[in-house]
Amino acid sequence: MKLMKNMFLHFFVASLFIFVACEDEKTEDKPEKGSISGSVSFIGDFPPADSGSVRISIHRDWYPTGPPYSYKEIAPEEVINNVYAYEFTQVAFGTYSAIAVDFVAAGSSSDEYTIWGVYGGTLQAGFMNGDSVVVSITEPDITGIDIDATIY
Repeated sequence: MKLMKNMFLHFFVASLFIFVACEDEKTEDKPEKGSISGSVSFIGDFPPADSGSVRISIHRDWYPTGPPYSYKEIAPEEVINNVYAYEFTQVAFGTYSAIAVDFVAAGSSSDEYTIWGVYGGTLQAGFMNGDSVVVSITEPDITGIDIDATIY
């Protein structure tokens, strides 16, 4: 009987040691997607809605040769003191070559547009010098992506 008690005690202690040592790792919720946000400062008078569409868009490739990754139309009432605050959510991890603001005149097709501004880019360089934005698991939420858009 004493032998059984000793075996049970050793088994219990060994099991307890293994159970405590193998405690589940605490896992943090890791994001699967991110966001990009900032503001657009319009230089000039924002056009009335009936003159066309003002859009902000995210592009994987720049200069665009196809549709953007994502875009939003900017309504005149969303522009306060010539500034529009924006946020794109559920943005897949990756490198985006440009965040751009453009204008499509009423009656034009959506692929006939005038670029008014690109994050980090200048009109003098034809907006080809824009800055890329990287959304990743280590930096999922990118803020402060501010753009100056000259209305012409």
